[in-house]
Amino acid sequence: MKLRDAPSSCPSLWRWLPCPPAELRLDLVLSSGQSFRWWESSPGAWTGVLGGRVWTLRQDGDRLWYTVYGEEDEHEEEEEQDGCPAKTAKLNAAETEQILRDYFQLDVGLSALYHAWGAADPLFRKVASDFPGVRVLRQDPVECLFSFICTSNNHISRITAMIERLCQAFGRRLCCLDSRPFHAFPSLSALTGPPPPRCCRCDIAMASPAPTHVPLLCLPQATSSGNCGALVLAGRRQSCSVLTSARARSQPAASIRPES
Repeated sequence: MKLRDAPSSCPSLWRWLPCPPAELRLDLVLSSGQSFRWWESSPGAWTGVLGGRVWTLRQDGDRLWYTVYGEEDEHEEEEEQDGCPAKTAKLNAAETEQILRDYFQLDVGLSALYHAWGAADPLFRKVASDFPGVRVLRQDPVECLFSFICTSNNHISRITAMIERLCQAFGRRLCCLDSRPFHAFPSLSALTGPPPPRCCRCDIAMASPAPTHVPLLCLPQATSSGNCGALVLAGRRQSCSVLTSARARSQPAASIRPES
């Protein structure tokens, strides 16, 4: 499937909703370290995963443009016409707009809040004009929690890579755009269930030493023998391993022990 990076490519598959830059700036919000599933696929265009779908977003003046890609199985037997799929994702305009409004919390008037914050804080008033349209995303709680775990003592590029490996190993494959695969964030059942045929290593930094025993999900990694081993949690002072042996998987919680 081809990436659509502007409304000029397949205009019938793009929609827009009114949203001035004072209410939302994609470049400031999606690169701020709140979410790690978006990348600037071309200048001004942001492609990522939201609500189990792959989206491309773009701003043009007071319009927020968006297009949603269908999953691979939805287009297995469909032919492309002029580079555009015969059908779009199985979502109607009302559904897609509501997903975006909820994700960016567009029902909250940001301009009025900026004005109130500026009146109360001289420092905010000084810098607000350089950073308009910065919003807090309303993210999926599970994805937000795991992303937060990965953020400790890390930088954005490494966190993004960690989340991407986690999604590739355990998430449902959604589609492939210009040879780049996209996966949904894994569900809790996927993370706690049997390991996939091909496991990956996911290093998660921790802000403080882990206690001796805490309930954690068993996230396997590949070993030289081909069996699933341990997920290494690299802390500032020590590292610990989540043991994923057959015995550990049969218990309600995985055990943790510090490594020497």
